[in-house]
Amino acid sequence: MKKGYLAALLMIVFIALALSYEELTALDEFAHNALFGNEFLKMFTWFGNTSTVIGIAVVMIVWQLIIRNWRGAVLVLAGVGGATMINQLLKGLFERPRPEMIDQLESFSFPSGHAMMSVGYLFVLAYLMAKHIANRSMQRVLFSWVLLLVVCIGLSRIARGHHYITDILAGWCLAGAWVIACVIWYEWRSEGRKIQSK
Repeated sequence: MKKGYLAALLMIVFIALALSYEELTALDEFAHNALFGNEFLKMFTWFGNTSTVIGIAVVMIVWQLIIRNWRGAVLVLAGVGGATMINQLLKGLFERPRPEMIDQLESFSFPSGHAMMSVGYLFVLAYLMAKHIANRSMQRVLFSWVLLLVVCIGLSRIARGHHYITDILAGWCLAGAWVIACVIWYEWRSEGRKIQSK
């Protein structure tokens, strides 16, 4: 149930951001002034690009099919594909313009696609990998590195001037809630199969 509480909390934060991002311009400006142009952070954008996400997601699905974990393949498809579709739907709903800059992207800004997709594929990947790691300390190290990478990917969008920090925070929260919901389904189905096999 702890996962459910965390998902609910993330959704509450997302809703709060969705209702108030227009009033959080000071936070957006502070993040922009602190991060815009940071060359180190810019490098991490690649990890959240659509082509990268799709490529890694396909490899993950093939991996799950090879080891005959059908639910794992569905988890990848739902976690990554679902986060992507939700992002596109919400961008069309909110229609928030991106930060003003020369040669800016033409799509909408809220919530961040890079933030959502990176949470979608990296945390699903870490979750499935952790299933094959018995050592709890190593599992924590894995999730810590994934969290750090997700943060850098999100901040890279501010460094490049393509997003506001409120876009990033909203993307992280919404995708986090979605992935947790997918994991809860996965574990519920796994438990159901175990009971049936007894």
